[in-house]
Amino acid sequence: MNIRTLKVGSALGAALLLLLGGLLLTPGLAQAQIAKIQGYEVAEHIKFLGGAMTPTNFNRRFADSALLSDDVVGSVDPFLPNPGKKFADARATSRVSAKTGKGPIVGTFNILEDFDPTTNLLSTLQVVAQGRINGTLDLSTIFTTATAPVSGKWRIDGHRGLHGKFQGTFAVPIPHPVSPTGYVYINIDPSTATPCRTAAGPETGAAINVPLVPVPVCVVDPKEFLLGFPLTKLVLFLFADSDSDSD
Repeated sequence: MNIRTLKVGSALGAALLLLLGGLLLTPGLAQAQIAKIQGYEVAEHIKFLGGAMTPTNFNRRFADSALLSDDVVGSVDPFLPNPGKKFADARATSRVSAKTGKGPIVGTFNILEDFDPTTNLLSTLQVVAQGRINGTLDLSTIFTTATAPVSGKWRIDGHRGLHGKFQGTFAVPIPHPVSPTGYVYINIDPSTATPCRTAAGPETGAAINVPLVPVPVCVVDPKEFLLGFPLTKLVLFLFADSDSDSD
């Protein structure tokens, strides 16, 4: 989902003002919010289907993505941080129409715990819950706001009947000369005063103002790169349906 040629300018600024008034106020559903997951798209492959099957001439954009999160915060099990920090991973596929910029997204996710945090290895993350998502991805705003909203339904498989709706936003890194790493994210998490990752960890830094962007941004931290690539960020809010066993 990285758009390396995205520019910061007047068109982006105008769109971001509209975005700030609506899309970024994500946690507004009537249901009870039970978890927030902040993660990163660590792998993606894209196919352009129909038309000339090129990035500028296609009918549908198919994408298969892998995501990883070290920042899972929730109010009920299995999202509770106790007895240890929670992680999450996900695989998702989407088919987005060239005409509307929107399309279905489906996938699976795991909630993980580290059974040996002294090693700091991915191989020590064990699955404590598994789930599924089914929703809609909106890429129609990606070139004007550097963000893409996503929403739909989620369910934990065989775990007290937990299910509900999710709503969130992807943020694409924007090249910016003020950033010490060369990139910034639009702040897509209005639920905290410290939405940015720093050397101290996720959600430890405040958003800042930079020239040409009328809304606060997060500097892309060195840990938000993989093999030199700045990663697309996702902030996702999970809400429980009224008949979901979230007590």
